[in-house]
Amino acid sequence: MKQKVLITGASGFIGFHLIEAALQRGLAVCAAVRPGSVIDHLKGYDIEFCELDYSNELLLAKQLAATGCHYIIHAAGATRAGSQQAYNTINAEYTFNLASAALRVPGNQIIRFVFVSSLAAVGPLNDRDILLTEDTTPAPVTAYGRSKLLAEQKLQALPQLPLVVLR
Repeated sequence: MKQKVLITGASGFIGFHLIEAALQRGLAVCAAVRPGSVIDHLKGYDIEFCELDYSNELLLAKQLAATGCHYIIHAAGATRAGSQQAYNTINAEYTFNLASAALRVPGNQIIRFVFVSSLAAVGPLNDRDILLTEDTTPAPVTAYGRSKLLAEQKLQALPQLPLVVLR
């Protein structure tokens, strides 16, 4: 039986390329998309689709269990929103709900949870010669960047989560 990856934000640019990479590596793919998403560019791929309710952690755990996924790559998020609170809800709260729900799946089959964050979570560097590392002090300057940093911080509160954060 193939291992399976759930890719959120699957209809987007990054999600599309993640799907291609996962299929090339022999993984089965479950593409999580929003209702009404344009998915015509994904129709030729041997993947399944699902919709997730990020606002309801208990339902989300049931939905994740139904996918049978071993890996989650969370690339979904808002790059445009009307307020800091809207960014925080979508990019931080929903990310935390997804991760928490993954830990609730019976048998906890999740091998790795990959969160696609952003360099905006760090903010601009004052010196181009400084090497960006995990120890670089974040100073995001946009609502988007602050919400991505908040998501990273919330995920750190789940020490049992097999987490990888990509910026």
